[in-house]
Order: sequence, then structure tokens, then C-alpha cells
Amino acid sequence: MAYCLVFVNTNNGHPLLVRSTNILERNEHTPEIILNLLERPSDNQIPLALIGILTSSYTFSTKFGITLRSCRTDDCTIHFHQYNDHLLMCLLEPTEYDVPNECTQYKLVLLRTLFNMIIGYEYIDKISQTNPQKLENDLNLVKYFVDTILNDERTFSFGDLTQCADTLCGFDRSIMYSCLKQISDNLQCEHVSITL
Repeated sequence: MAYCLVFVNTNNGHPLLVRSTNILERNEHTPEIILNLLERPSDNQIPLALIGILTSSYTFSTKFGITLRSCRTDDCTIHFHQYNDHLLMCLLEPTEYDVPNECTQYKLVLLRTLFNMIIGYEYIDKISQTNPQKLENDLNLVKYFVDTILNDERTFSFGDLTQCADTLCGFDRSIMYSCLKQISDNLQCEHVSITL
């Protein structure tokens, strides 16, 4: 379970979207450092200094050819996911829960997919360079879904976003067609949509 998501423009350090989970308000065992940094946000706001530290750490390492995936303190793990050349997602979570890195990376990919599905990658890429203020307003469309993903204690899936059944199958066409035929037969429908 993540405490906070920061979607930030690395060119100017401007936070485009900041969302935190309500677990901060209900968990008595929350790591102290997180509470100090976030100061128990009531409206999903965190100090700009923290956003600056996250952005500058990632940008600094990138200039030396190092791609930061995550960093850890005794109380907090911060995961980085580069959306594109100038947009960065940072996910803060308490170290005490010891969430597997694969689960967190999956959550970041899911959040990225959410942005792409609702707003569109090309639009986000273009407008973030020309009019970040407009993009910040446009990201209001995803706030509910981001909050749902961050607050959900189980592993959220693409099927939850699309309201479709999740099916994983290999790239062998015969296996894929067989799998799709079974889905089609079970649902008693003639068409099946594939989302990649």
C-alpha cells in the first residue's frame, strides 16, 4: 500500500499531481518520518521541499547515467518511474510493510496506463511541454481512479480499470486464439477485445 504518489515535471520541478492515501489518518503504526514529511495532509498536499528533493535526486543521478529505480530509508521506500523524458512518477510507501518491488513497479505501470487510457500519452507529452498548468487541471480526471488504486489493499489489475476480464497468454498465436475462443464461448459473445 503506497502512501503518496507524486507526478512531477522534472524540467521545472512543478508537481502536476499529488495524491496520498487515507491510511495516514487511520494507521497508528505509520512510520514517523513519513508523518513528519507529509504533515498529515488533509487535501493531498505535501511540502514542496520534499518534491524538490525527489526530483533533484532523480535528475542528478540521470546526468551521471544512473537510473534510480528506488531508494530506501529505515522508514520509507521511494520508487521512481520515468513517464517520459520530462515527467516522473514517485511512489512513497512505508518500508515496514516490505512490499515486493515487483508489486510496486506493477502499480506504477498500472498508474501510467491509467493516465494513457483516460488522457492519452501524446496529449500528456505535448501539453506538459507547452502548458503544464492545463495538464495539471486535466489530471483532475484521474484523481478518483488514482485514489482507488492507492487505497486498495489488494493488487489492482488492468481488468479493474477496463471492467474487462484479465487474461494472460503467450505470444503463440494458436494458444492466444484458443484462449480468446474459450473466453468468447464462456461469455456467449461473438467478439473479444484485446488490450495490449
